[in-house]
Amino acid sequence: MTIADPETYQRHRHRHDRSSTRTAWTEILLTMLLFGSIGAITWAVRGTRGWGGIDGTILPGMTWALLWYYVCGRKGIDARGIALWLGLGIALGGELGYGQYVSWIRGMFNVGDEIIDIAPWVGWLGFIVAGIGWGAPGGIALGWALGGKTSLNGWLVRLMIPVGIALFLRMFIQAYPGLFFPHWDPVRYAVRSDGIDPAVAAI
Repeated sequence: MTIADPETYQRHRHRHDRSSTRTAWTEILLTMLLFGSIGAITWAVRGTRGWGGIDGTILPGMTWALLWYYVCGRKGIDARGIALWLGLGIALGGELGYGQYVSWIRGMFNVGDEIIDIAPWVGWLGFIVAGIGWGAPGGIALGWALGGKTSLNGWLVRLMIPVGIALFLRMFIQAYPGLFFPHWDPVRYAVRSDGIDPAVAAI
């Protein structure tokens, strides 16, 4: 990040350095509450009909990014790069589905026209994993933006590490699907040309 207004930035840093631990925690909690509230509001809009996938998550992603830009601007920091990377990163996370977990947390696992039991904690765990998947691209992109200028070799490493991990995990899950998908043996999931679809089960 670059300093857009040195005087404003120094005034903010001076006030921050003189603040007590209690004041610092209050600022952190209020910031979390503000970002969480904005995320909840925009996620509610995302949940309306026709706003799935990237089309939906770009709304909270860019809203968070604009809020970040505004807060930084008030402290004399130019955060234009962060706004772009954070918004696009969160948007990419929208490709990860989560609809199947809604019934799982109610203890229901749909198999065609039948419903079989499933432990609700499995559904909650699925939501946690999905949440990591939504936030991780934004966090990675945000880290790249905060890292400043990087060489071409640095960018290749940045790109290859997450791609390599993703390919490894994909192969591992396809080799041992029973570790990740409940009721794998008796039910069997639909298998598409691009991989296993955990949202659709077939008898």
